[in-house]
Amino acid sequence: MIEFKKDRPIYLQISDDIAASIINGIFKPNDRVQSIRELAIIYSVNPNTIQKAMQHLAHLNLIEKVRGIGTIVSSRRNIVKHKDILYQKDVSEFSKKLKNQNYSLEEVVTKIKEEWDK
Repeated sequence: MIEFKKDRPIYLQISDDIAASIINGIFKPNDRVQSIRELAIIYSVNPNTIQKAMQHLAHLNLIEKVRGIGTIVSSRRNIVKHKDILYQKDVSEFSKKLKNQNYSLEEVVTKIKEEWDK
């Protein structure tokens, strides 16, 4: 269960939570995703909110509907592609933030290496 923030739509927060579970390997390719009703109970939200979250995940190609089975996690290729997009977004935001705070590239690289080696 996640604690919802007021500054972002709930369906996107749920979508992010499920996407993180897919990207981090909690859900594997071809795993069946719980039903909308089950997820609504888990997240304590209206099923329509879950439906929007699932549509968003389908738009991102992280899940797909299969007749006779239900909703499953997409192929590894789609997961890796989405992970790369998120990585690029995170790096871009992080870089802009540090650049605006007048850190040099050398300072940033040094600090990242220090953290990486911990």
